[in-house]
Amino acid sequence: MDEIADIRRHPALIALAYRGVAYDADAKRQFHADGRRAMRRLAEALSLPDGSFDVRSNRGGIAVSGEIVLHGEEAWVELSLGCMGQGREVMFRRVRGRTDYIGDRNRFASVRELLSPDSFAVRLRRELALTHAAASLGRLVA
Repeated sequence: MDEIADIRRHPALIALAYRGVAYDADAKRQFHADGRRAMRRLAEALSLPDGSFDVRSNRGGIAVSGEIVLHGEEAWVELSLGCMGQGREVMFRRVRGRTDYIGDRNRFASVRELLSPDSFAVRLRRELALTHAAASLGRLVA
């Protein structure tokens, strides 16, 4: 039942990640739209203030998925489908500011982890030694 509920919450992104989007313009469009939403949810889970990060999407050529990137002051998170295989659709690394496009070593996660933004944020904070200052402020609600 949990897996069915997960598919209902994120039906397209998981299915597209496993099926692939190369040579399918409609699938690629959906992949990028859902990927950008997932990155924004991750930024929220990381408590990144507005203006402190970018979410970019590069569709690439017809034969590739392209990539969706969340680039903050301390972290780079990239979703793409490629030669790394299933379970390694998300690459992340620590960076030193938003002009650092290289950063430290690459680490990998599955698209399913990205779709659980709160627990993935915990993993990112731990593995990348991210600053907890923004997270400790808590989320303000009106």
